[in-house]
Amino acid sequence: MPKLGRNSLCCLLSCTVLFFATAAAQGVSETEAAQLRMIEAFEAAASRWDIDTMLTFLTPDMEYVNAGNGHYWRGHEELRTGWSGVMASGGPIASGEARPVVTARTFRQLGSDFAVIVTRYRFNIPDARPRYGITTLVLARQPDEKWLITHSQSTLVTPSEAL
Repeated sequence: MPKLGRNSLCCLLSCTVLFFATAAAQGVSETEAAQLRMIEAFEAAASRWDIDTMLTFLTPDMEYVNAGNGHYWRGHEELRTGWSGVMASGGPIASGEARPVVTARTFRQLGSDFAVIVTRYRFNIPDARPRYGITTLVLARQPDEKWLITHSQSTLVTPSEAL
């Protein structure tokens, strides 16, 4: 795999924390609709790089794994530090010039309190070739019935695997 630069890091991180889908909740269960609403609220905060709000959608011990660059962050403090570094690095992701395009998403319920959401995406970067990836989220239902992200893992893939 080629060595990833700053823009690739920003791309991968942003794709992990942003799911820029605007899919309607039609045809999905009430549970999936609630999960999608949470993801959309999270993505809205992420698109503004509003880290304080982003953290409200994550469990305190949330784990973030990025297979493209080897990052592993756990907990709000490490996530805040990591995302602040991405924001400070500039580039098309941090500036908002580049956004992921979701090509597919699946919901898989694991009992009543956990779900796995897999999103395939294409990331259009100005003046560069698109990048493709898959992000897997594990959601956990909280005692107050809210869904929070407890684990996220992103991997770069070939274009055909992201479709």
